[in-house]
Amino acid sequence: MPGFAQDHRSRAIDPDVEAGSGLRFRAELAWAFLRRDPGYRQAYAHAIACPDPLTTWRAANRVWGLEAPADPALAAEAAGVLWRGDIAPAVVVDLGPAPGDAPGAVDLAAVPWPRRCDGATTYLRAPFGLQVRVAARDLRQPLAVTAPLTRDFEVRLRTLTLLHRALRGQPPGPDVTPQQLRRLRQAVQAFDGREAGLCHREIAVGLFGAASVAREPWKSSSRRDATTRLLRLADHLCSGAYRDLLRTRPRTAT
Repeated sequence: MPGFAQDHRSRAIDPDVEAGSGLRFRAELAWAFLRRDPGYRQAYAHAIACPDPLTTWRAANRVWGLEAPADPALAAEAAGVLWRGDIAPAVVVDLGPAPGDAPGAVDLAAVPWPRRCDGATTYLRAPFGLQVRVAARDLRQPLAVTAPLTRDFEVRLRTLTLLHRALRGQPPGPDVTPQQLRRLRQAVQAFDGREAGLCHREIAVGLFGAASVAREPWKSSSRRDATTRLLRLADHLCSGAYRDLLRTRPRTAT
């Protein structure tokens, strides 16, 4: 993928995105857009300045879809992003103690996934960008899936299938299509380029290469139109549509 010019205006571009090595799954993509929302950054700064950031966050900031404030300066894994299950059925699997015996149940305590405890709830970061929320601290006991019968039920079943594949060490299959993934990554890059002060043409060169941009007059260029659409998409996703990535397959057409 062509890169942006390495000058003072490109300092805001996320190196993981520019290198093409990050943003593989929908949870990472959703966080990439949320962390770029000025409203979220302001809400985060206000919450962490309070004596009890977590309580403040949960009382006043449920709109963002996070269980706890996450630092927008960090990528998803480093920030420890935890999505709420009602907002992110395509990402979060809820588990609780199984009723009665469950022969052959998976011992989650033995699964080497990063985890953290918050009161009586344990959060596990699973492969494929999935998150497991367990309403228990003892992960050795038999556990059962909690999947409410809502409009997102089929989405939750697909997410559960992904979790099952992760537990068996199998590849996930496509989370988003290669075309969608490329377009969403480009939208992040275009947003960062604009934030760094690049004009539309410079952003297009960074995305598509100088030779490609030079093939057509800029005012009527297809690359100019594509860059404009990517910026509109980025603005749309940063303004709240990132939640669509956590619920269903992303729609990247604008």
